Amino acid sequence: MPLLDKPPRGRFSPSGWGLLFALPFLVVGAWVAGIGAGVFPEQPGTAALPWWLVAGIGVLFFAVGFHLALETLRGMAVRALAARVRDLAPWRFDRRWSRRVVHDETGWAAYKSLAGAGAFGVFVAVLHAPLVLEPDPKRLPVMLYVVLGVFDLIFLGLLLHGLTLVTRRLRYGRTRVRLEAFPFYVGATLDVVFEGGAALADRRGLRATLRCIEEGPGDDRPVCYQVWAEERVFDTDHEGRAALSFELPADLPGNRLLETPPTYWQLEARETRPGVDYAGTFLMPVYRGAPR
Repeated sequence: MPLLDKPPRGRFSPSGWGLLFALPFLVVGAWVAGIGAGVFPEQPGTAALPWWLVAGIGVLFFAVGFHLALETLRGMAVRALAARVRDLAPWRFDRRWSRRVVHDETGWAAYKSLAGAGAFGVFVAVLHAPLVLEPDPKRLPVMLYVVLGVFDLIFLGLLLHGLTLVTRRLRYGRTRVRLEAFPFYVGATLDVVFEGGAALADRRGLRATLRCIEEGPGDDRPVCYQVWAEERVFDTDHEGRAALSFELPADLPGNRLLETPPTYWQLEARETRPGVDYAGTFLMPVYRGAPR
């Protein structure tokens, strides 16, 4: 079952084709930046623009290509490492685990959302330059206004999502899950203690869902698919704590965080509240194999 509301954890595909995709951005970006800096001769359409705008557009394109190339190389290195440690203790390589607690990922998600909004906002601001530089904006094509309007809405959506996550973090703090063992194995029991703090103390009817998630290809990005899930309804004590236990089926895969696409186990705790709801996501150290 696809989980359309869950962002994929996997990164850019490590295929070597990513380098070919990044190459045009690198070449065009360097060329346009060189035109703005006076290294290369001016081209039709650039003479009327200030040098800093031309150079800025070139740097932006080059930065996109550099990021794509870096992610591709990183992904290829991670894939090679995953192949070497697949039969070893993968939890030693795939993530910097704490053996005692797992913290909610809301803060990190807020940072990524706001950083993405900021980067996209810079890109949109550059695209708005013709509106500022054109003496008569009515001469600009209508399609330009339509495209800029769509980009403005996307930027506002990213910004609103990030601010919502920041508000949730400020209201509920950094919730966490205390691990009763490390790691957990399929075919055994997952026992944890939810620690919600004062903001979630003496609450009734919270819901916790443990999921095994596999990512797969979608139309334009990876999609999360639910392989297995089980839900618990729980109450917290005066310190915001609650014990949770799940039986892990033996025929399911464990975490494969280094592979592309990845497979992982995720615990989600949530409660509907006035204003901003609580929703905490915790990556669980669940693996295959017998304890060593």
